[in-house]
Amino acid sequence: MGGVAIYGMTVSNLERFGPSIGWALIQRTAIMAGNAMGLITGERRNTTNRFRCRMISGLLTLLGGIATVALSALG
Repeated sequence: MGGVAIYGMTVSNLERFGPSIGWALIQRTAIMAGNAMGLITGERRNTTNRFRCRMISGLLTLLGGIATVALSALG
């Protein structure tokens, strides 16, 4: 709920691309936070190394996407 409120407050600061950029960022952040909490709480404790490598590569891909969106918003 808090994330959606913050999204609503900040989307106006991103000008005309605010809704599309902001929504993509909030969704990526939610996915990353969910995976991080799974690691912190031990939910992923009994998984294989292959799964962990895939998860980490997926999270790095999401971070790369966030960086791309941020850089495109600046330019």
